[in-house]
Amino acid sequence: MGALRQYNPLATAITVCRVRAPCESFDRQFIKDMVKDHKEDVARYEKESHKTGPAADYAKQTLPKLRAHLKMAEDLQSSEHVASASQSSKMKTR
Repeated sequence: MGALRQYNPLATAITVCRVRAPCESFDRQFIKDMVKDHKEDVARYEKESHKTGPAADYAKQTLPKLRAHLKMAEDLQSSEHVASASQSSKMKTR
């Protein structure tokens, strides 16, 4: 089960804020990282699900939830892009 990793959202959030982005752009970076991480996780779990054994069974059972979380993250990212574009255009018209 070495290919499957535990996800710690709080640790990721703290790392993103401290290392990668100033806190005012934290939300955008966090969403971007969630999409990236979930895509990677889905790929790993899909690969594992084609095998046999307990890890494969776990991956098969978990994939629907991971895919749902990926979709939520992508939807949030899309709405964030829309909100950013809208806010940017409002600032240009002032």
